[in-house]
Amino acid sequence: MSVTVMSFSGVYKEQEFYQSKRIDKRVEAEQVEETNCYCTEEAEEKIKKLIESYPEKGIHFLDSGNYHYVTKFWMEKLTKPFALVLFDQHTDMQEAAFFGLLSCGSWVREALEQNELLKAVCVIGPPQKSIEEVFKSSKEEPWIDKVCFVSGEELEAHRQTAYDGFLKENSIPVYLSIDKDILREEDASVNWDQGKTSLEELLALVKSCFEKQTIAGVDICGENAKKEGNWEVSEVEKNNKTNLILLETIGQWMKEQEVNR
Repeated sequence: MSVTVMSFSGVYKEQEFYQSKRIDKRVEAEQVEETNCYCTEEAEEKIKKLIESYPEKGIHFLDSGNYHYVTKFWMEKLTKPFALVLFDQHTDMQEAAFFGLLSCGSWVREALEQNELLKAVCVIGPPQKSIEEVFKSSKEEPWIDKVCFVSGEELEAHRQTAYDGFLKENSIPVYLSIDKDILREEDASVNWDQGKTSLEELLALVKSCFEKQTIAGVDICGENAKKEGNWEVSEVEKNNKTNLILLETIGQWMKEQEVNR
């Protein structure tokens, strides 16, 4: 199983979860300019070049949620129809701003518009208000019927009917994307507002996807990059611990799925 760590902010230099023989791909992207929250066409080309030879099948750590749009690039490496399951406190379906630049807030919308192989999307974690805004602003979009949501409020009430239905109805491979901002403060320190889901609850949701679907790839973001290099020890330790648990647990599930195929 391939594990890739992509460093944009330098935050991973403070963590240890990946510093073992299990990590075989390190992508140093700090030298790529115009990437923080928004990605220019020139930066996009450079990032795609950096990951060109790396397999999409594996676990990819993407740094802060500011760089979550990199998921779009990994998904573009897939060659067969697939679905996206996104765990996130935000919908990431805003309309592109600033001259149409790809951003951490618009990448799902742009993937739906541009990637013909992306057949369905389930977003788990945003507040109900944010979900309503998506349907209001995108009701005329041809891709809106491909999308379903489980709100943060539904997660808190342990209602995940839409997610269960999504997994039952879609038999194509699933690409999993996890932003740690879905997690409660006890389990993650992020640079965006965050949800109330525990790490145990998140892993249970991820496990159900592994049990029902073939996983095409996984990525994880949500580091705390707001300190610009001056990270607090408690923040680093918290995210390092959570990243290690995610790596070991999801990595084991991926290995088991490969063996059982």
